[in-house]
This record gives sequence, C-alpha cells and structure tokens, in this order.
Amino acid sequence: MGIGVGAVCRDESGAVSWGITLQRRELLEPDEAEAVAILSGLHEACNVRIKSVTMESDCATVIHGLRQKRKRKGLLFLIYEDIYLLCNSFDNISWSKVRRTANKVAHNLVDVLSWEVGRPSWEHDFPLNVANDVAADLEVMN
Repeated sequence: MGIGVGAVCRDESGAVSWGITLQRRELLEPDEAEAVAILSGLHEACNVRIKSVTMESDCATVIHGLRQKRKRKGLLFLIYEDIYLLCNSFDNISWSKVRRTANKVAHNLVDVLSWEVGRPSWEHDFPLNVANDVAADLEVMN
C-alpha cells in the first residue's frame, strides 16, 4: 500500500500557513517516513522562499539523529544527507521534538487523502476536518 506523510507550515504566531502531503508506494520504517516528511516540508519551505525554519517532529529518534549529524549507513541516513544538503538553503534552521498531540494537523492531512500517489498541497483552504484541527490548535495556543 505504501506510506503517507504530511508537513505543515506555521507562521510566527502559530497559525497554519500551508500544508502538504506525500503519498509513496514504497514501505518505509516509521523513522524513515518521518524523515521523508521533514525533507518534504523543507522542500516546500524552499519553494516558497522561507529562510528561517523550526522543524518540529513527534519522532524523538529522528530529531536526535538530525541534531547529531553523524555519518552512518542505511536509508535513514541517506535521507538525513538530503536534509542536510537542503539545510544550506536556509539562513536559520532548528530542530524541535513535540508531543504527538501537537502534530495532529500534519497527521490528519494524510488521513483525509485516498491512497492515490501524489503530492497534494493546501494554502488556507484545508479539508474541513483538518480546518477544525487548525482552529483547535490556535485556541490552545492563545
């Protein structure tokens, strides 16, 4: 069946600016899928010319691995290498581990799609159930 990953961009106030999902046919380990989500989010941030980012993930092992920058073998570390190369496009980048409940919008973006391979994206016009999550997130932040 494959994997689905999602990434969300928030502005300085925490409001969601855009979101993307990526459906892929190959099966990946959970850490690899999370790293692909980060890579996809960074690609989109480059496309919209964002220069300062804080990448958040609910996967502690991926955040820890990206902070360490140690060379290793395997698919996960090849994805890390792609992430590190893309990091050169930003003036400032930081990594943050968040609770899964703080990552709800990205997870729900993936759930609203059928398993059609592709890369849908949204700007402010999120699917209804995701828009409800965006609004709930903002209430919690304020």
